[in-house]
Amino acid sequence: GPTGTLVYSGSLDILEPGGERAVTLDLSTDRAELWAKVDPDDNIAESDEGNNLAVRDVLLDVAPTGVSVQGPLAGIVQAAYTFTTTVTPPTTTLPITYTWQATDGLSETYLIYSITDTVDLIWRAAGAKTIIVTATNERGEAASDSHAVTIGELYPYRVYLPLVLR
Repeated sequence: GPTGTLVYSGSLDILEPGGERAVTLDLSTDRAELWAKVDPDDNIAESDEGNNLAVRDVLLDVAPTGVSVQGPLAGIVQAAYTFTTTVTPPTTTLPITYTWQATDGLSETYLIYSITDTVDLIWRAAGAKTIIVTATNERGEAASDSHAVTIGELYPYRVYLPLVLR
């Protein structure tokens, strides 16, 4: 996975006061656990929270690298169709701002705490339609996908009956 560097400084027995040391972490997940102990000889009781740093979670931003839109490929006017989008990787940092745009007017943008989202669409006119979804994290990193759907007429067939005159 990707790697990064964490720099810490302080007065530990292996560092000069104010010194610093680089520690390389494996950043293949979106969380890292860091342990630091200011009392290397364990002279102060653990119930005294002022003596050490204990365990701290550090959140690392994970950017969206892909978006996949799922839904029907064909339909008819005046009928509702559900489309679902999923952001990858599943460890993408939340929240995500979703922007949905579709042929013939839909344009919605909102912020949610999920890597999946759905929208219901109804078209009033037949034709080729395109749906574009963009997922953006708080740092402005984005991924997009599009989905094509063909919408037909409500009654595409005409029936001709014979006319009988008496």
